[in-house]
Amino acid sequence: MYEFYVGTTPKDPPGNIVKVCLDSDGQLVDKSYYEAVSPAYLCRKGSCIYAVIENADFGGVQVFDVNKNGSLTAKARLDTEDVYSTYISAEKRGNRIFVANYGTPSCAVYRYEAEKLVQESVLREKKTKKSHIHCAALTPEEAYVCLVDVGTDEILVYAADSLELVDTVKFPEGSGPRHIVFSSKGSYAYVITESSSEVFLMAYTPEQERKLVILGSNSTEPVGFGGAAGIRISPGERFVLAGNRNADSISVFQIRENGWLRLVHNEIVPCGCPRDFQFTPDGKWVIVGLQTTDRLAVYKFNENGTMEQVSFVDEIERPTCIVF
Repeated sequence: MYEFYVGTTPKDPPGNIVKVCLDSDGQLVDKSYYEAVSPAYLCRKGSCIYAVIENADFGGVQVFDVNKNGSLTAKARLDTEDVYSTYISAEKRGNRIFVANYGTPSCAVYRYEAEKLVQESVLREKKTKKSHIHCAALTPEEAYVCLVDVGTDEILVYAADSLELVDTVKFPEGSGPRHIVFSSKGSYAYVITESSSEVFLMAYTPEQERKLVILGSNSTEPVGFGGAAGIRISPGERFVLAGNRNADSISVFQIRENGWLRLVHNEIVPCGCPRDFQFTPDGKWVIVGLQTTDRLAVYKFNENGTMEQVSFVDEIERPTCIVF
């Protein structure tokens, strides 16, 4: 059985994190709702789930314990003056949390200890009308945190220990970099661009002055729609999936030698804006959140990279993030 959690962006706050259980055939077994405040993006660290607070009035972080039966217990919450908190990542070996604030724009750094949240600092290198931090992702060894600015077309790389800016990567004007994901070995990364609907391959060399270097890019299909959103690397790292919200599709790329990509499949999903998706840990299934139709689509993921839709999970209001 597969058990996972879905972050949502409710039309009427507060909202819910939804626990979903599927059987080995991808069919719904059970779902449960746990109240949370606009929990648009989640990350899991062991028996804790961290969630952002995404709305126009205030931002922040909320923490939930995952109990042995999979239920959630609210443990801590900290509201801030930040607005539209959109992404969250947590140290595996430490207790700091990094939150991207799209509207402020900034990256807030929190510490969670003894069931208490404390905001330690805020990274705000550029505060312009164009700037919108959409992602704050730690590198695999957690030496750096990468702030992806969809508005200024760049990635700002900060040292995780000193929180000093060490590198800035420029993307083509108007491309709109949104999210970054790293290979497990950390030698390369992929960035999806919201406006130009591309996936950029980047070399990651933490020992060099330039930490991230663009090597090339692939267009998602169909081209010309814009609105690209989620990006995930499959377990085993054979494929990269890229979501196209405006085209209601997911592009499947095969990872080739040295990280280069080749488009092998384009799956048209049921209309509903595929905001986010996630592989099951064994790589056999892909769960897709259809934000505008309040449901999940469950896909079998085949060895050759094709996808087969097998079921839906309804009554998930505006799903925006999925974690196992």
